[in-house]
Amino acid sequence: MYFGGLFLLFDKIPDGWRWFSWTSFLRYSWGAMMHNQYSSSEVGKVKVFYDENTDTKLNVNEFYGIEGDIMGSVWACVLLLTLLMVCFATCGACTLSFVRHGTR
Repeated sequence: MYFGGLFLLFDKIPDGWRWFSWTSFLRYSWGAMMHNQYSSSEVGKVKVFYDENTDTKLNVNEFYGIEGDIMGSVWACVLLLTLLMVCFATCGACTLSFVRHGTR
């Protein structure tokens, strides 16, 4: 959950661990939910957050980094969730078929 964007903002994740956030299913599911809830509502357009670095006001999606080609699209997040599911299922199936715990 730390690398999904909820506890640590995407731009606050240390550089050495930034790659890990792209492999987390929580990042894409939370991003799709945030985009779905706040992008087209009046509540999501209200500038309630403040960026100290640029002295600008931000809405909720800008604050959490839910913008751009990947995180700013619900369908891109759903596609990446599907790809992660297939990848992890394939790795799990290969592990179960090749690792024999009974022959120790």
